[in-house]
Amino acid sequence: MKFVPILIGCFFLSVSSAHTEEFFVPPLKGDLFATSSFGEYRDGRFHMGVDYRAGIGTPVYAVDDGYVTRMRCAPWGYGRGLYIQFRSGIIGIYAHLHSFAEPYQSYLRRIQHQKQSFSVDLTIKENELPVKKGDLIAYAGQSGTNAPHLHFELRTKDGITCLNPWELGFRWIDRNKPQVSSILVIPGNTNTTINGCCLPLEIPVNEKTTYPILIHAQGALGFGISTIDPESGSCKLGPYRISLKTAEATLTTIQQDRIDYNTYRDAVVAFYPYISNPIYWTLWQWQGNQSPNYKQARKGCLPIDSEEHIQIEVEDFNKNKIQVPIYITDRVKNIPSKKTEKSEVFVHYLPDFIVIEIILSSTASKELPIINITSEQGTSSLNPIQRATNVYELPWEPPSSGKYTFHVLHPTLPNWEKTIYALKANDKLNPIALDGFYINIPSNAPYGILWLSISPLSHQKIPKELTLASKIWKIEPYNMPMAEPVPIKLQILDNIQPKERIHLYRKTGSSWSRMDSSQNGNFVTGSISDWGIFALIRDDAPPQITNITINKDTKQPTKRPSLSASISDIGSGIAKAEIFCNQKWLLAEYDGPRGILRWEQDEDLPSGNQTITFVVTDYAGLTKKECRTLSVP
Repeated sequence: MKFVPILIGCFFLSVSSAHTEEFFVPPLKGDLFATSSFGEYRDGRFHMGVDYRAGIGTPVYAVDDGYVTRMRCAPWGYGRGLYIQFRSGIIGIYAHLHSFAEPYQSYLRRIQHQKQSFSVDLTIKENELPVKKGDLIAYAGQSGTNAPHLHFELRTKDGITCLNPWELGFRWIDRNKPQVSSILVIPGNTNTTINGCCLPLEIPVNEKTTYPILIHAQGALGFGISTIDPESGSCKLGPYRISLKTAEATLTTIQQDRIDYNTYRDAVVAFYPYISNPIYWTLWQWQGNQSPNYKQARKGCLPIDSEEHIQIEVEDFNKNKIQVPIYITDRVKNIPSKKTEKSEVFVHYLPDFIVIEIILSSTASKELPIINITSEQGTSSLNPIQRATNVYELPWEPPSSGKYTFHVLHPTLPNWEKTIYALKANDKLNPIALDGFYINIPSNAPYGILWLSISPLSHQKIPKELTLASKIWKIEPYNMPMAEPVPIKLQILDNIQPKERIHLYRKTGSSWSRMDSSQNGNFVTGSISDWGIFALIRDDAPPQITNITINKDTKQPTKRPSLSASISDIGSGIAKAEIFCNQKWLLAEYDGPRGILRWEQDEDLPSGNQTITFVVTDYAGLTKKECRTLSVP
């Protein structure tokens, strides 16, 4: 493990490269393997630390002298987390722990019993819980997450900036080169064509790819790349550095040295939002993206005059590299017709404009399609561009923020109509009020242009144990990047009681998830961070308690038997889960990802026959209880 000098924020950290024991020690013993690297994609955000492979119960150590500043326990998120202020000025976070070592475990449990709550977030006074370098401080686990590992995160003293652990010497086995699976090319304006279309182009990259990759393009281009660093068996880590270069200059460098919580949301435009699979890094600086890992970034797209040679280089944390050369020519490329049994219309959303694509069926008349656009300024008719025999496109940029209704005129598309709202950054859009649906978008919400199209849905299933309390609304495009959350308000349908059990829900896959919301009369308000499908739902189903297990060792009777149960809730989700012995509260962990309520076995139970009660309450206030009798020696 090698340590190097590095400038962090406004102070300089000088670390010995000759003897690691002179400064930091590793958080785990033995060879370190990463399962996730610093700065990786995480569902519209960056991964703020490194995840080291570690089984449940693996000892975890303090990397430096310092003191504990914070301890957290929760069913989700970081689970059990330990925050340490080190003498170097860095804050270290150890997360997803199975348990804490002494004296930290006893300190935590004392306060958990005082509060009668497993979930706590404790701020610790300076030097109340001192730590020495190399001390055993905890044991790795899987609290709050799906698989065992140690999440190790380093922050500056203000807690805002996360630092690349590799550059501070906290490294991992990294033998392989990065891999590139796909290149993304997007049009930068409405006059651009890429291989004959004004649409994004995805180019698969594999062992059969011929280099340089040939692209026929005119106009301005934006590039993206889908890349991983395959390590530790099946683990797919992220890159350290991505560079976009021409023969004359480096246009963009994304480098994972630091990430700020102040610009945390900007990850939604660091990864191209309008394609969810695969994930593409955007190799230009999207409007509003202030994330510090964009070291050097072109503000807009690359203009192409006649031809251009570019190269995308990907480097992992151990300086293993791979290059992808690309040759761009302005020679026109014709595209073939597209086969379809019926005529179709598609709306493609891009950062600064949309493209309405019309594909006519092979039996359609020779009549050319026309698109009418209606706004506050009136109605205008536009002729889409013919790209192939039966393929037409209308690239369109809104002249201002507002409401625009598009109507395609063609005999095979008699009823196609779509209303799209566009809001430019720092501009204003009038509040939108539909039938029981209200939305008012802040002017600072867009990155560039914020698009939305709203429509009611009639054919969406909800579980029979729940009651639909409003119309169901779909807002698209999904994965729309937003710089700030957007408030929405839905009206409760008449005669739906009791209103206290009604919340705002979002459809996630095939299920519905409750969102934080507030109720005011007949309306429920919540804030959303991207578009999707939303509705008000009344929770009529109490939580479920199953698989109650009380293990007593008949050979060695114990006053601390294991007590556990599986708990779940189909509706609003579990708000509180507890275990009681008679009426005495027991410290029990709610393991959210596995849906298990488990006693911590941290004290003796009283002798004799005892009533063990499992109590689970959901966010609608519905409670389920299950009791068992236990004989304690």
